[in-house]
Amino acid sequence: MATSDLLCDFYGLACDQHLPLFTNLRHLDLADNTVSHSLSSYLRQLPHLSSLRLGENVHCDGPSSEDILSLVSGPSKLAKLEQLVLDCLAGKMGTRWDVDEMEGNVDEAGFEAGIASLQDWNKPEFSEQFQAEDFHQVILAGQQDGIEISGSVVEAVPIWDAYYLEIANRRVLKAFKSKSLVGLMEMEGWDCHRCPDVDFDKLDPNNLKLVKIDLPEENWFALTLE
Repeated sequence: MATSDLLCDFYGLACDQHLPLFTNLRHLDLADNTVSHSLSSYLRQLPHLSSLRLGENVHCDGPSSEDILSLVSGPSKLAKLEQLVLDCLAGKMGTRWDVDEMEGNVDEAGFEAGIASLQDWNKPEFSEQFQAEDFHQVILAGQQDGIEISGSVVEAVPIWDAYYLEIANRRVLKAFKSKSLVGLMEMEGWDCHRCPDVDFDKLDPNNLKLVKIDLPEENWFALTLE
């Protein structure tokens, strides 16, 4: 069996280039190691495809999140697609951090130490071409175009959000207690959308007010300063 150049040296299993041979496919379930970055171009040659599932770890060598977005929205979307199941990622919501435990648990660079080893929290791991921020757009586009989007990615994205929200919360709280904006200002360079939207030039570190917002039933909360 011929394989794509991208994966043949490592896996030898990619077979998505054969999909156009089955033009009457309506339901398709793809597994880890069977796809390449070119998957979306092959899927567009399946005019009757109405249900697509991407299985665990397909994101590692499969299409980018931009490619997946193009399948559900825009001029190149799959005309018959009604259901997209993204089971490529998994994440588990962890317990809240203990504030006292985190106090002083900061390394020389100012970053909270031990985050990766927190018990009961498996943060979803996205690849370079498969970003959490992009899947906010995929989920929204599916809702707008009447495509049902489900699966572990839909569950993993809010866990990713909550993970970085918690880091931001602790930084805000530390800034309030220590009357120092150093930790917050370091977050400006982070590549995640949960960084506080704060104009630091207008803040007086010695005169901060702590404002709690967005208090959901799960008892997660967002903190901001004014």
